[in-house]
Amino acid sequence: MYDPREWIERGLELYQSLIAERDELELEFQTSRTLFFGEDSEPGSDPVLADRRHLEWFVLERPSDALGGVPAEALLSEWLDRADAMQADHTEAFLQSHAGAFEVTSADPGRGIWVRDLLGAGEYPIHEPDAASGLRPSDLLVGRLFPIGDGVFLLSPAVGCFRSSGLVDAVREDMQRLRASRRGVLRIEQVELERLFFGAAAQPGAEPASDSPDVPVIDLAAERERARAGLEMAGVPPAQIEPILEVVRSSAREGRPVVVEVLNALAMDTRADLERARRALVELWGIETHNQGAGVEESALGRPPKREGAETGCDAAEALAAFDAGRARGEDLEGLFARLASDLGVEAPTDDADTRLAPDFPGVVGAMVEEFLWDIGRERGGTEAERLACLRRLSDYGSGLGVFESLGRREVLDFAGRWLLDEGNLSGPEEARAVLHALGEFCHWCEDRHEHQLWSAAGDLVERLAESVPRLVLARQHTEAASAADAPWEIRSVGDGALHLVSQDRAERNLPVPAILAELLRPGDLVHAREEAGALSLSACYPAELFELLGRPN
Repeated sequence: MYDPREWIERGLELYQSLIAERDELELEFQTSRTLFFGEDSEPGSDPVLADRRHLEWFVLERPSDALGGVPAEALLSEWLDRADAMQADHTEAFLQSHAGAFEVTSADPGRGIWVRDLLGAGEYPIHEPDAASGLRPSDLLVGRLFPIGDGVFLLSPAVGCFRSSGLVDAVREDMQRLRASRRGVLRIEQVELERLFFGAAAQPGAEPASDSPDVPVIDLAAERERARAGLEMAGVPPAQIEPILEVVRSSAREGRPVVVEVLNALAMDTRADLERARRALVELWGIETHNQGAGVEESALGRPPKREGAETGCDAAEALAAFDAGRARGEDLEGLFARLASDLGVEAPTDDADTRLAPDFPGVVGAMVEEFLWDIGRERGGTEAERLACLRRLSDYGSGLGVFESLGRREVLDFAGRWLLDEGNLSGPEEARAVLHALGEFCHWCEDRHEHQLWSAAGDLVERLAESVPRLVLARQHTEAASAADAPWEIRSVGDGALHLVSQDRAERNLPVPAILAELLRPGDLVHAREEAGALSLSACYPAELFELLGRPN
């Protein structure tokens, strides 16, 4: 039996062998160096370790055109056919690995270290007895973590260690600033980490990139057209495609990664296929950056049409920068939006639109749900993400919340205990269980990745509602449609084909019900009933937990 590091290494070698056996995939792997390293396709640091990071990115993170998915997932069945028993029992080491920037929070020589993810805010125990003696708190580790079971991780051998006074604080402040501006939605690609921390521009004393004519120049017009087609296929609204391409071009000129920002905006404002859009944007950004490094002068034919405003003629990046600066100065939001619309050449909202009650960041709950599903797909596979996609109902419920932190215990209860039953269009108890399961996973994820203590605040409710809501979905198939005039009652007891009810003002009534309802309803449940000609009729039923919002009859 060999140690976890050995079976991780053998597992990656096996993936590399599977890639090499397919000519189309091997070609894609080799040409992807341009996207990963940029400029002249050569690493700016130790070539052996840089090649290892490139392999990790290609196998574990980058969707492959040849395979139609991330190689680690798309080749998994072939990989399992050749893997030994130890590797086959630990596929999560590959499927759930992730890259990031990590602060060392403690180091215990001979045992291991603890690190904090500066991007996702989770904290991880690392089994690295030998490395622990050479590390100390506040060191910055950049690279990939591999889970090896029981909540423990290993560092990739290609992880970089940076020790510089104030570096961790600077990176943390950058991440917090990004998270604040996006209300918690934060993601960064391993390719971006490579450029930021390992590329030639990031190396102290590195020579500037060569302008040698041997550096290949890519047909930008064709690549941008390909990106347009990719964004269209992803469902990005046509009016947004050209401004997005212009932002990517500008960011490449500035050497500033922008893919994450664009995807976060799409997650908030559209229902686009984010994985397909990410693929198109990452490849285009890498190509634009490559050509900037090669010193390419763009002709008019090689540049996409520029969206110019009626008066200012500034590009999308400048318009957005002016908007952000105006917000930072505290300028009037309505005026800033009007100016942004003018700068981008889009129609401003009419005076008839009442924006006084509009949240600062409409759709932020939906954006977080999409990031959650994205994470699940990356870590556990597309099948699991599809199974949890029923949580998109939370996006509909939370569309009016402008700040993600406003999603708390009260909102979870209202969503799961009332909205799902009234407006969730649940097909039956199985779908209700699926939504409640997904909600629980989401609450845990919010704590682990974004330090929003949603499970701590509402986990007990989610567990109880997972038992009661499916039962009430069945019961509602035998009740009438509710109306606003119906009064709330608590079921005090069930027996002899009737419910014994008590109202908010402590009035008591007996309500005869069909046998099926007598079996499904429980003491403590909240029901709505209407009174007609002196008789009550049941119109809706809800879980007992909802009394937390209404106040239980004394």
